[in-house]
Amino acid sequence: VGVYVVVKTSDGDYLTETMSADEVNAIRDRSSAWKAYQSKGKPCPWVTDWGEMAKKTCVKRAYKYWPKTEQLEQAIHHLNTEGNEGLAADGPQRDEGLGQRWVEQATKAESTERLAEVWQAGLADIKKARDMAAYSEFKAAVEKRGEALKQAEANTIEGEAQCES
Repeated sequence: VGVYVVVKTSDGDYLTETMSADEVNAIRDRSSAWKAYQSKGKPCPWVTDWGEMAKKTCVKRAYKYWPKTEQLEQAIHHLNTEGNEGLAADGPQRDEGLGQRWVEQATKAESTERLAEVWQAGLADIKKARDMAAYSEFKAAVEKRGEALKQAEANTIEGEAQCES
């Protein structure tokens, strides 16, 4: 007995994650709500709604491997905050240009050293905003630029050419 989740990506692939009841319960056993129930008898969703919590646990595990999108970020935020229906409109506003600004900085980096500096600064800025979509976009750009810079550095020959007559 267990749970599974299947997601169809925008390019038509299907991603599947499965979890046995034992795997779900191992995660449950580490949760603060379950520990409060065990020690104080305080009711928790793991007791009243095990099936729903099992599905939520599977989705949250699988999510780590899915392509990141704003819509998906909002859905996971909803799971984490256990809102009633829909998404809270009074949450923090997303800076739509945050990821793109840092992608541009990464793309302009002329050396791996400069790219590392951009990465550190961008990472700090994006972490502060808690914007996973911007993080994913920025990380992909840094990786791409890093590969291009490494390739260019590998093709650069240092030294002097000498001609003999």
